[in-house]
Amino acid sequence: MTTGRDWKSDLSDGIHLGRGGAAVFVNVLWPIVERLVKPYPQVPTSKAEGLPNNHIILGSPPPVDNIEWETCCRILKGRQFPRSDVAHYAGAVSDVAKLLGTQFGDLHGTMIQNSKWQSGLQDGLHLGPLGSAKFVQVVWPIIDDLLKPFPQWYPPWTDIDFRNPTLSPY
Repeated sequence: MTTGRDWKSDLSDGIHLGRGGAAVFVNVLWPIVERLVKPYPQVPTSKAEGLPNNHIILGSPPPVDNIEWETCCRILKGRQFPRSDVAHYAGAVSDVAKLLGTQFGDLHGTMIQNSKWQSGLQDGLHLGPLGSAKFVQVVWPIIDDLLKPFPQWYPPWTDIDFRNPTLSPY
């Protein structure tokens, strides 16, 4: 989709930082923001390739249901993923997004607003169907804003009659 502009300005990059890093013991001598920036070279690499900062989306991890995760993964017994650490990590991802001038999708904050946030997780750690829908709800407004300058070539899929797709909805 090149419209006379450089293709790199038409791209967007989404990076969803996992909560595996949130569960690792944090060395207080190595600030969490620095810890997040260094292991994720995608942002500087994307910027070096010419991708504008506002086309890069950092997403916080979802919360963790410790009880369900322990139940699903007895092999990892003794290894905990405390929600407080994940919340701290999610806040640090927000700080990194501000520091680097990128977009931020707050999946963690959005999920914990619902008292039944655990229903969005498949096994206490990974997103299930409801969590995936919540993720789309968080990032879609950002993506939608990025796509506004481009014309829509095809009708929305909700406007198509799938029994007779050759009929134009317009």
